[in-house]
Amino acid sequence: MGLTGPVFDYSETWQLIINTGTTIVTFLIQKAQNKNSLALQIKRNGINSLKLSQSSAHQNGLLLRLPKLNPGL
Repeated sequence: MGLTGPVFDYSETWQLIINTGTTIVTFLIQKAQNKNSLALQIKRNGINSLKLSQSSAHQNGLLLRLPKLNPGL
């Protein structure tokens, strides 16, 4: 879009359109990044919660230890 500047003699209208477009694109990028960040945070919280519950269950003797299987048998 910036290449169109010389065609429109860098008029105020052209500058307004470019600045508005840049603002909208920046907003959309930030929104996408915030969405991804939130999804990652939710996943981390779930993993941490799972680790804590497994650790607690193991400490309370609620989990069984299974022997490793020998694939050669």
